[in-house]
Amino acid sequence: MPIFLEPRDILTELVGFESVLIVSCPICPPMSLAMQKKEPFIDLFKSGLKTEVFEEYIKSIQEPLEQQGVRTGVHTTRVPSPLMCLWTDGQRRRLLERARDYEAVLVLGCNSATSTVKDVLKDTDC
Repeated sequence: MPIFLEPRDILTELVGFESVLIVSCPICPPMSLAMQKKEPFIDLFKSGLKTEVFEEYIKSIQEPLEQQGVRTGVHTTRVPSPLMCLWTDGQRRRLLERARDYEAVLVLGCNSATSTVKDVLKDTDC
């Protein structure tokens, strides 16, 4: 069962960075936001496997950062996994390669997701 997550205002924590990679778990955050907004988690005919309300949430984070001149990117697993902490070695390598081009990483997920990303990036300056 997914973990129920609540959005937080984190933009002030990202002040001073020139680049931010948004890393999201593909299950709990989109499902939680969809439930909170009473929107569909997945609408295959409209947005495929993506959760439209979650994609809008990510854009609501990116847009103000980009207006301040911050370069942003988004990263998630290619194949959804029920737990971000179970990312394969290949998924971890892809995150590490992607994150090398960013000063900061913003994790959209639970403590387990944050722990996974910290572990992957422990030997970097990100």
